[in-house]
Amino acid sequence: PSATIRVILLLLSPLPAAPLAGRLHARNRHAAGYDIERLARSFPSLREHVIPASGPRARATIDFARPGAVGALNAALIAVDYGIRGFALPDGRLCPAVPGRADYLHVIADLLAADNGD
Repeated sequence: PSATIRVILLLLSPLPAAPLAGRLHARNRHAAGYDIERLARSFPSLREHVIPASGPRARATIDFARPGAVGALNAALIAVDYGIRGFALPDGRLCPAVPGRADYLHVIADLLAADNGD
């Protein structure tokens, strides 16, 4: 099928039930997971949402059930990792996960490259 059809099928397919780090594109800068502590150091409004690591192998996290925490994380990702300042969604709006949306772009780039013979 054409690249357009493959993109549509990709966007309509359900995501596998796997940890974030195990299912992202190899070029996705978040394929190894989030470094919440690094993001919080560079993006102060994320700090109030950070849950410190609680063991030798644990990593800091946020409460993903809290919309404010998810919004702050995504704003931090966009500002710190992509250099876009001033990102904000209106209150009451769903906040799409930045790594997943970046993944769509990587897959689309792969499909377009394959169609162009790259």
